[in-house]
Amino acid sequence: MSDQWLTDYGVTIGVGALILFMVFIVWDLAKRSHAGKFGTMILYIALAMGVILFMVFIVWDLAKRSHAGKFGTMILYIALAMGVFGFLIKIIIGYLLNNASGQ
Repeated sequence: MSDQWLTDYGVTIGVGALILFMVFIVWDLAKRSHAGKFGTMILYIALAMGVILFMVFIVWDLAKRSHAGKFGTMILYIALAMGVFGFLIKIIIGYLLNNASGQ
C-alpha cells in the first residue's frame, strides 16, 4: 500500500467505516433502551442531522479557506443541497418501484 493509495482512498474508506459504525451504535442504543420504532426513527434522524450539520460545517470551512465569497459559498451550499436531495429522491423512487403493484 503506497502513500498515494492511502491519500486517494483512505479517507473515503475511513469515513465510510465511521458512518457505518455510528449506525451500528445507534441501532444498539435503540435496541438496549427498548426505544421502539418511533424512538429508533428519532435516533436515526438525530444521527442524520448531525452528519448533515457536519457537512455544512465542512462546506463553510472550504468556502472560507478558498475565499469563495458570498456567491461561491452559495453555489457550494446549493451543490450540497442538490446532493442530499438527489440521495433522498433515489431512496423514494427505489421504495416506490419496489412496492409498485404489478398490473
